[in-house]
Amino acid sequence: MSIRRARWSSSCLVALVVLAAPASASAAVWGCFDDTRLNYAAGVLANGADHDELRALIVANGDTLAPTTAVLDAAYLGGVDVFYTSLLSSGGPVLSAAEQTALVDWMSSGGTLIVTGGSSSGFWPSYDAFTSPFGVTGWGSTGGSTATVIAAHPLTAGIANLVPNASATFSYGMLALELAEDSAGNPFMAVVDPDTGYCDGGRMLVLGDHNIFDDNNIANADNQALAQNMVTWAAGAFGCGVCGNGVIEPGEQCDDGNLDDTDACLGSCENASCGDGFTWAGTEDCDDGNGDDTDACLSNCEAAACGDGIVWAGMESCDDGNGDDTDECPGSCEPAVCGDGYVWAGMEPCDDGNDDDTDACLSGCVAAVCGDGLVQAGVEECDDGNEVDDDECSNACVSSGAGTSDATGADSSDGSSGEGGTNGGTGVETNDDTAGTSADGGSDDTDGAVSGWTTAPGTGEVGGCSCRSGSSPGAAPWWGGLLLLARRRRRRG
Repeated sequence: MSIRRARWSSSCLVALVVLAAPASASAAVWGCFDDTRLNYAAGVLANGADHDELRALIVANGDTLAPTTAVLDAAYLGGVDVFYTSLLSSGGPVLSAAEQTALVDWMSSGGTLIVTGGSSSGFWPSYDAFTSPFGVTGWGSTGGSTATVIAAHPLTAGIANLVPNASATFSYGMLALELAEDSAGNPFMAVVDPDTGYCDGGRMLVLGDHNIFDDNNIANADNQALAQNMVTWAAGAFGCGVCGNGVIEPGEQCDDGNLDDTDACLGSCENASCGDGFTWAGTEDCDDGNGDDTDACLSNCEAAACGDGIVWAGMESCDDGNGDDTDECPGSCEPAVCGDGYVWAGMEPCDDGNDDDTDACLSGCVAAVCGDGLVQAGVEECDDGNEVDDDECSNACVSSGAGTSDATGADSSDGSSGEGGTNGGTGVETNDDTAGTSADGGSDDTDGAVSGWTTAPGTGEVGGCSCRSGSSPGAAPWWGGLLLLARRRRRRG
């Protein structure tokens, strides 16, 4: 059902004292009989002297009053949203068949009928003609002087007791909800609307007293609060399953009066829940409407994040649900590998996150040690990767340098001995264990170590003799060989 909008008519407007009232969801046009159909002229809603305050509430709500009518036909009813009866005439005719048909059709199209009854029997046939098509009949007298609210409804919100001037009572069918009863225990107020299961179009409010909202009685007890509720209710959206009218109707789980999909009650009048596709502000991080736990929004409506224990497809390679950086899935949610900067317990001795092979942790995530062939800066002088202790780099990764001896076999004084060279040449040291010098290529004169001696013979360049640069322990000098040869020749002669 579409919400009716206001139709402005200046003929019904009078000078009014506007009372403060909340803005309604829509503006309604109120219609009423003229004084030919009412018991007295002052009771006319649009301009009667007895309804100044009720008119003020209607106008303050943003509604308007249509011109009065003497005939309740389709042409008139088509221009109003609400029809208010006041005190119907006891001497005039009741609704004609044509008027009753027009009224039923108008109600079916969404009209709102408000009937305020009379206490005298002469009025009852007129009221019966209005209400009987909708299940309210049996108008009669009652001895009640006050009325008490007995049911919750938007019409009874915030009110408890009502004080009529004189009242009638009625009976109602299954489609009506009794909202208040008088002090004699008889029905005083009832409503027929979608809240009560009436889903044929419009709605009807029935009250046992036409005086309850006139200027002399509206201030009694909660009468004015009821009048304000009535005006707000009459202008609001309604209908079976009309979401957003603030009334929980059949087929709705909730209705908070708005169509906001981010609060506890969705615009579909269903309770907000994880998986409905709408993010409930302040309660959910996200809601993508699916149960997929591998995307950006988990099935529990929390945003996917590293450490939640679920692998976010395309964003994470692993997620073990902890922040431990020493296992196979670090807190970065990328599989542990050498070079990630995290030491994988039981798999890597170290991991400094770089490829520098001169620091304490090599690029293969192996701790640097002497003998690995890589010089650890600031810790090792050298590292030749072998266990030979008499070469340029000792087993302690300390540099020794290459020793030399000159033609006289002079020691280079570096702790190693030189390899003998050719006659008159320079030898490279191989077996010098400490510093010492020799002036003539003989033995070291300081510690007994060989200076300039080698185990390998040198190759003679002059006369083809075999010679060494320097001397070995117990060996004769070169001229000793010549003397021996001369002696042998003499013996042969």
